[in-house]
Amino acid sequence: MAKDFFGNELNVGDTVAFMQTGYRQMKLGVVEKITNDTLIIHHERTNVGKTSTKQTSNQVFLKK
Repeated sequence: MAKDFFGNELNVGDTVAFMQTGYRQMKLGVVEKITNDTLIIHHERTNVGKTSTKQTSNQVFLKK
């Protein structure tokens, strides 16, 4: 079971905040897929053109 930084259970479809890889900027996205402890997050296009990001579950914050 994947859990966010605060220990909240994560599920596909949840909205999460995460740090854009290589930047110091928070983004919002939706969990698209969970494998073991890795999430695929779908989000608006970043400044480098990506629309999905891989993060470990403890690198995100569940939006309640």
